[in-house]
Amino acid sequence: MVPPIFLEARDDGTVIKTRIQANAKNTGITGIHDGALKIGVARPAVDGKANNELRRYLAKILDVNRAGVVIISGEQSRTKRIKVMEMEFDVVAGRLSKFVCC
Repeated sequence: MVPPIFLEARDDGTVIKTRIQANAKNTGITGIHDGALKIGVARPAVDGKANNELRRYLAKILDVNRAGVVIISGEQSRTKRIKVMEMEFDVVAGRLSKFVCC
């Protein structure tokens, strides 16, 4: 498997580079945009609602606790870097491969 360009291995987990579209019809992965995993979020970008929905969705599809999904940069931006704590690169890549072609 070719390593996904939107993932980065870290000692304490894996970082996912994302591009978010708030107020989407449904929450879900829609593809890859400019080297980032594009995710539509069915919540507005107001009062952290879109960020909370993003964390909930990623925790669900990666089968981890929501507390293990941390936005490390881009809290108020469409481009975010999200760390999945204590999950190895290959595991994250494998679970995401069910939703997007890497």
